[in-house]
Amino acid sequence: MKRALLINLPKTDLMVPPAAFGVLAGVCADNNVDYDFHDFTVTLHNNMTEDQWLELDNWLTGVIDNCAPDVLEKIDLLWPKEIFSNYDFICISVFSYWSMRIAMHLLNTPVRKKSYQIIIGGSAMDNNIDGYLSGKVKLGDFLLNNDYVNHVVYGDGETSFAQILNGDNQTVSTQNVDLDSYPLPNYKGIKFDDYTANAIFITGSRGCVRKCTYCDIANTWPMFRYRNAQLIVDEMVKHYYDLGVERFEFTDSLINGSVSNFYEFNCLLAEAKAKNSDLKNIEYVGQFITRPRRQMLPHHYEAMHYAGCKQITIGIESFSERVREEMLKKFNNADIDYHIKQCARWGINNIWLMIVGYPTETLEDHIDNLQGIVHYAPYARTGVLEMIRWGTTLHYIDGTPLTRQHMIDRYQIYEPGSDSNIRPGSSYTWKSANNPDLTLQERIKRRLELHKLTTKHRIPQARALEDLLILDRMAETK
Repeated sequence: MKRALLINLPKTDLMVPPAAFGVLAGVCADNNVDYDFHDFTVTLHNNMTEDQWLELDNWLTGVIDNCAPDVLEKIDLLWPKEIFSNYDFICISVFSYWSMRIAMHLLNTPVRKKSYQIIIGGSAMDNNIDGYLSGKVKLGDFLLNNDYVNHVVYGDGETSFAQILNGDNQTVSTQNVDLDSYPLPNYKGIKFDDYTANAIFITGSRGCVRKCTYCDIANTWPMFRYRNAQLIVDEMVKHYYDLGVERFEFTDSLINGSVSNFYEFNCLLAEAKAKNSDLKNIEYVGQFITRPRRQMLPHHYEAMHYAGCKQITIGIESFSERVREEMLKKFNNADIDYHIKQCARWGINNIWLMIVGYPTETLEDHIDNLQGIVHYAPYARTGVLEMIRWGTTLHYIDGTPLTRQHMIDRYQIYEPGSDSNIRPGSSYTWKSANNPDLTLQERIKRRLELHKLTTKHRIPQARALEDLLILDRMAETK
């Protein structure tokens, strides 16, 4: 029987086992391939000091260009390469753009004539690595063309991975419209003690119905697709009985992408819980988009409550309607007010994600953000606004619409001291000729003002200390 080692690279969170583990293990089981898990994120976190972990985070996210030698040495020391020969397939998940640097660092030797095959996949395969090399080259193409891996998976992993396990092509790119045809994820064998939450990921859809200017999700999944609502409920019930988990975190970019399917799912799950007391404690969390009342009526929120929706994460991004219009968010302040009132009525907690320093953000827009804190503070006191994450400041990431030439030209973005329009890779130091007052220092200043007012009104902030340390590092940038 063939064997596969499933590896997850940072940067991913440490709360829940990576979704890729369940997906890949499900495909392995469906194709008679044995498997083991190795979460390299967990390994590094457990073996690094706090300062080393922050250094790694700064390097992965592009705050610094070069990682400290002691951190790189530890990465090399802990990389489980010595056990690779025990497996037929080494399957590496590179979740996002933030995983590119460590992937390139680790996969830097040819794999010809090895006893194992390296398969790599994840959304980062579509990100280009201009800035590391000349010309725009996708990470997946670079790794394959230089013989650093044997196979690259673009897009959906289930069909592609199965094809490779059965001896098919080097590079596979698939996007199956029918998500219901894929094998169910398999989390048997996961060390749940390595993670802080007794939960697993579940997928209800892929892709997004929005085209926000700062987001690169369309590179991986250009089409929005969703699963049959009953099959999602059935999967949750199966995992409950197999693993004993009662909390599910949706991987979806937005769980209410299809309002009708989401409503059906909530009704079916609520009915299943009402009929079977074993399931009464099942709950879920997920990412959500704010919609107008005409699209999500009050009974939709009621159904979410009875199904066990405990928390939703929403990209509000700015309390300025003008800035959100530039971002193509497609909701107004009245929609936010309606949404949070419904959540308050039905006990659904919110985490709001924000972006400071969008290229067109003016001082007036910043004042809107400050006023928004005051306006929504009462919801924090009741716990409905569970947390705000202001992040650091907007940075340009290759592969997002913001980095396309027409957007660079529209906002007149340039990199100080560079001949290029924008620093390749990830840039915090960009400037806009159309908005010259929005310097990096000004963006940091606004971000700190938002932190201060948010703290004054006792609204919890996600990763507050970590973001402040990153801002301090950014402030040193010349």
